[in-house]
Amino acid sequence: MNLQNNPFATPEELEDRVEEAFSAGERARPIPDAAKEHLIITQEYLKGLKDHMTGLHIARDIEGMDVPDADFEAGRALIRETENLVAEMQAAREYEQHRDFYRRLGLEAPESEQESPEDTFVVSINCEYWEPEDLEAGQSSWTDTKVNREAVDAESLRRLAQDHGLDSPSASDPRQSPTLWFSSSTPREDRAYFEQGVHKYYSLHIHEVNGHPPQAADYQRVSDLIGARFDHPLERHEATHEMEGPDF
Repeated sequence: MNLQNNPFATPEELEDRVEEAFSAGERARPIPDAAKEHLIITQEYLKGLKDHMTGLHIARDIEGMDVPDADFEAGRALIRETENLVAEMQAAREYEQHRDFYRRLGLEAPESEQESPEDTFVVSINCEYWEPEDLEAGQSSWTDTKVNREAVDAESLRRLAQDHGLDSPSASDPRQSPTLWFSSSTPREDRAYFEQGVHKYYSLHIHEVNGHPPQAADYQRVSDLIGARFDHPLERHEATHEMEGPDF
């Protein structure tokens, strides 16, 4: 365990808090108050939660053991909540490091750009179902629409992406195609996955951004928002210029 930047009085106190957080996660207890304030403790709590989920899957494989679906859903909900908290804490820490860098140079740090609360995205999310024989044949059995052309704000879009594991764009560059989408690169590990071998993959389709068809800059904004990175992203000045329109 890395004891650098210890927020407590002694290394022993930090170790105690870390142990408590891991134990709480292992038992799927609510996140401790200390974990909400210190990144290293939050990360240990998350490790405990993932161990808890592993234990549930092992228990379900034991003959005669009945593990309710609700236990899995509760564990996954805690993991999503904690992963969101970790992401927020890491972003806050990076921002402070960014500001400190400029302070050391005697400069004013530029403020980070935030998504406008007025931003509206019209989106759909589809799910492909791959049964074991489909994986061998290379073609999914069927596709289901989970979200059908719904208008959502930036925060709701971020949550949808996290809930469905959307982490991969369909192209390496947002300028490559007028119809890009974002998808999950790994199957959802639910009951159907473990008991029937069914792989579920999700895809996010952007129909409109603030009332107009999405352009390359809009896909870049979605990529930055949900953390699905392009190999060749737009530079900041390119994205800004494209959103404002060409100069005449």
